[in-house]
Amino acid sequence: MKTFASVCVILCLVPAFYAAPKLTCIRSLKCTVAHQGCYVVDGLCRCDQALCCNNPFNYSTLESWLADNALQLEDPCKDDPCKNNGYCVQLMGQYSYRCDCYGTGYFGPHCHKKCPKDARKEIYSLKGKTEEHARNRKRYLMACL
Repeated sequence: MKTFASVCVILCLVPAFYAAPKLTCIRSLKCTVAHQGCYVVDGLCRCDQALCCNNPFNYSTLESWLADNALQLEDPCKDDPCKNNGYCVQLMGQYSYRCDCYGTGYFGPHCHKKCPKDARKEIYSLKGKTEEHARNRKRYLMACL
């Protein structure tokens, strides 16, 4: 039989942007991914240096908790991070996004840079740059073609 400590470890290992409907987790850098020092005190999940979850656990097994508490991901696109009519795409299973700038006349991580008049010419002029710089610039400039 798994104990509350098993549930606590699971909660302390998931990133702070997850929220479980019946649990209020305090966002703390000390209780995020790969933190190993989780334990239960008086029914509360605690980490070595900070309170991780402030609600008591009413479950005797990890399975019973998982059955009642599906983890939900907040929407990183809700604040419209993409500019100039760029389309925000949430990355699967992550609290992250990318901006789709195609057809906007803009490029860049947030569709915030005006496309050059001759994007093809600029893409081909990247040969002398570092490989990573050229790859990133080319990826963004493709939205300008």
